[in-house]
Amino acid sequence: DVRRAERLISDTYRDEGYPRVAVHGRLTRLDPDERVLTFQVSEGARTWVERVEFSGNEHVPANELRKVMESKARKWIKWLWPGWFDDLTFRSDLAALQHLYRERGFLDAQVEGRPAFSEDGGRVVLQVSVQEGPLYRLGEVSFEGNTLFRSDELLAQLPLDVGEPYNPGQVDAALERISALYADQGYWDVTAASGNLQVQEVLPQEGTDVALRFRIVEGEPVYIGRIQIRGLTKTKEAVVRRELTFYPGERASRAKFRESEHSLLNAGYFDRTAPRPVDISLAP
Repeated sequence: DVRRAERLISDTYRDEGYPRVAVHGRLTRLDPDERVLTFQVSEGARTWVERVEFSGNEHVPANELRKVMESKARKWIKWLWPGWFDDLTFRSDLAALQHLYRERGFLDAQVEGRPAFSEDGGRVVLQVSVQEGPLYRLGEVSFEGNTLFRSDELLAQLPLDVGEPYNPGQVDAALERISALYADQGYWDVTAASGNLQVQEVLPQEGTDVALRFRIVEGEPVYIGRIQIRGLTKTKEAVVRRELTFYPGERASRAKFRESEHSLLNAGYFDRTAPRPVDISLAP
């Protein structure tokens, strides 16, 4: 418990710009049943960021890199922008910079940084060095197991085109779009969570073209059985049913569910301030 308290006190000081703070907790015995806990604090100098320097960033300008950093240099109105230095924030900034490079297609990028303190410890220059590495691009994209949609229709759901810089983060967006496309046709089990929609990222042994291989298990479509309406206190069920664009016996289309939700909201019967005033979902 004492060690945890030391860390909490140290973190509080570092948040306020004291990177070299040292905290030591000590228990003193008064009698067999009582102790006194004393924290000895050595604050050190309060440090502000003088500037942030970059090296090795040939393809991403320094002003774009600074935008993703929480560590900021002090500005002339220091009571508005004091620029206090926090080592943990700086380490988090380095991870954010590396993530930015991966989003730009530099999958091998390495970002390192070190704080260079002034002699009195009151100022620090944040020095960030980047090894960008090669720029990877999206190469071949293939689909396996798709019968409901052509491969070019699924390819159109990708947020990036073949030949563009490869962004691994956009693969998740592609999976969500493909799942939505199938759900609009009643195939609700084509999802990454179910394992029926998978993607393999193939990095090249030579060159810089990344291949994506999608595997799809379409399964069977879901059909609507009964339509149950719950939560009504004043509005009659008939009022709700006439706004629905789907009926029992047809495929459960995600697009029609969303269209019906929008129609019911516009009818003005439900509280728009609620998190989900209208929610249409499937119950197997």
